[in-house]
Amino acid sequence: MKAKESISFTISKSIVEVVIHQLLLKFDPNEDEDNEMTSNLEIFSGISNEEGVEYYGVSWSNKLLFKLIVSYISVGVSFRQCTQLLHETKETTGLDCIGNISVGKVIQVVRNTCGFNFEIIKNVLHDVWAFSIAMDGGTKATVPYLDV
Repeated sequence: MKAKESISFTISKSIVEVVIHQLLLKFDPNEDEDNEMTSNLEIFSGISNEEGVEYYGVSWSNKLLFKLIVSYISVGVSFRQCTQLLHETKETTGLDCIGNISVGKVIQVVRNTCGFNFEIIKNVLHDVWAFSIAMDGGTKATVPYLDV
């Protein structure tokens, strides 16, 4: 992967404004509602297409950093741990192309990735006429899981 590669994708307006923004607002009671709206939505760029449908665009100039963050978060590390791992990766490998790393960038990547994954789920379910959700709290499992 080249250091200068970028990554970009679009996410439906409803996913960003309803799922990402309103869900995050509910879980962060310390933030003022107006400020939280700005901080959650400013990481997305508004886009209108020929048909007038509005989307939000996501663009990262450093695809390597984006993929590393997603990889580290996917194994269960916290945002702060991810930041530290990225610093260690940068120092150990000498990959200066990773660039500056902060907890804020990690949070942005996670929000962008969640939005993109919801977009994929929306597209998959668009042509489905039925689906089921099953919850299992099995006797031998310590953690119940959700299966769709």
